[in-house]
Amino acid sequence: MSLEQLKQNIKDTPISSVIGHYLPLTRRGTQTLAICPFHHDTKPSLNVNDQKGMFMCFACNTGGDHITFVEKYKNLSFIESLREISNIVGFDFESFSSEGKNKNPEKEMAYKVFKNANTMYQKLRSQADSYLSFKSNRKINDETENVFELGFTPNGNALLKYLNSIPSREDREFALKV
Repeated sequence: MSLEQLKQNIKDTPISSVIGHYLPLTRRGTQTLAICPFHHDTKPSLNVNDQKGMFMCFACNTGGDHITFVEKYKNLSFIESLREISNIVGFDFESFSSEGKNKNPEKEMAYKVFKNANTMYQKLRSQADSYLSFKSNRKINDETENVFELGFTPNGNALLKYLNSIPSREDREFALKV
């Protein structure tokens, strides 16, 4: 599939599901409103319209669609915004992009190892007293912990143990090499 198809699929999803990922939305009658992040706002002035698939702040005249919001809010490029929105709404960005067609096996394995290590270290953080005291001493709240995907690495090499546990000998050796 093409990026044009991905763009259309994104536009077919409710815009409130994307903006609601970043901002708290409130409903007032038929309107969905939020505090506008693009100017100093104290009262909700950002209107979100799912039927039209657009947002508009009538105070600062900033508006657009799903992609425009993410580009402006996160200061991302068009492609980075598509990737970000794909992650939010559950689309597989790689299946839409041309990058996915010519994948480098080493990069793919490195990505898998990194992703699995990240998940493992996040799970280990809640089991370690030293991490919990570190979190308390640094006054790190749960939201910060989750946004930055903080984790804990125990003594010993948990990642190496994980890689050595890969069932397929060929995959295990390739992962260790990468």
